[in-house]
Amino acid sequence: GNQTLIDSYKSKRESACETGKHFCDKGGTCVPDKTPCPTVKRDCPAAKPLRCLSDWSCQTGDAAGAAACPDGNHCTSGAKQTLCPDGLTCAVNKKGCAKLMSWEGCPAGMQACAQMDGVCAANATMCEKRTGCATGSFFCRHKRDADGNLEIDAGTKFPVAVCEAATSSTCTGKKPGKGREPESVVKEMRASKGEKLQATDSSGRLAVVIEMLMANAFTAADGSSTAVNFTIGSVADSIVQNGGLGSYYASGAIMSAVLVIEPSQEVVVNDGFLIQLPIETVGGEECAKIVANIAILTIHDVNDLDASPEIVAVCTAGTMADGTTCTCNVNVTAFSAFAAVDYSVDPSQQLVVESGNTAADGVDATTTTPFSAGVHINPLWWITLGSFLLALTISR
Repeated sequence: GNQTLIDSYKSKRESACETGKHFCDKGGTCVPDKTPCPTVKRDCPAAKPLRCLSDWSCQTGDAAGAAACPDGNHCTSGAKQTLCPDGLTCAVNKKGCAKLMSWEGCPAGMQACAQMDGVCAANATMCEKRTGCATGSFFCRHKRDADGNLEIDAGTKFPVAVCEAATSSTCTGKKPGKGREPESVVKEMRASKGEKLQATDSSGRLAVVIEMLMANAFTAADGSSTAVNFTIGSVADSIVQNGGLGSYYASGAIMSAVLVIEPSQEVVVNDGFLIQLPIETVGGEECAKIVANIAILTIHDVNDLDASPEIVAVCTAGTMADGTTCTCNVNVTAFSAFAAVDYSVDPSQQLVVESGNTAADGVDATTTTPFSAGVHINPLWWITLGSFLLALTISR
């Protein structure tokens, strides 16, 4: 049928991509392996938060909106019965779609939660459980104890939220990192002490800072140049939802924007490459206590949705140039996708499982452990070691 013809066409196009590139449906182009495919769907508008399972259209989040969604689509035969956001491709599940194309916002069959922008759930009831805020209220911040640890709801295993009836400068109604995604920026950098690369978000706030702490912090792998172009960009929601960070996203453990940092050519990092990621708008002792529970995870190839994240380091506390934004500071030796994750939240213990966010869709929160290779390491041990190593690096 038609789907067979579409699959045949894409197979031929995929095979035409040269080594080191992969095929993207949108535009029918080949792009570098570590470059995400262009986005084919954007967020649903606030007035229509429900993404229809049948055709990816947007509807109101009530019963009338659900009833307005079409009954079905052409993905009815064989194993590929999930329609992808381009409206043509059929895949085994949403993860299969995410391997072919990118989208922003919630996937089909889910709705955006008004209480916390950036969170998706199957319905209004599940939005209350996922966000910790009642309908009509807005997320302000997570509740933490005197030592900076997140308080976890005993029933849902999601972080406990502090909510208010209206948004404000201190109560944004956004999940951590939402709205702080970096705008794409490219800069030529030389391996000189103090060299910086900064990216801002859509509001002009600093979203990430990279600084070389040492001279000769990196060299081009082939020795061809002392200057290399570095690119900072955000990561599509579809990749975060369906890749190795999927369970951390679903459980509310991610505390920053997810971003990718890529050099224009292979580099060898010798030492002293510091990354600052904003976490919370607090400072001083409170910042240090919060960051003591957070580590940076990385995925070396952001487009490999089957790859498991690895720990880079436990954060040390810092402050952005505004003097109020708490940052997670880590020293890195390789470049890829990065996210700050709070280990007060254990994705392997998440109890809430709902339709549209199951193992079949590539999000299996019941088998994920906080560290790669299935090894759960006491975070306090990593905090001590990470702080020591970063301090040692800076003092050298």
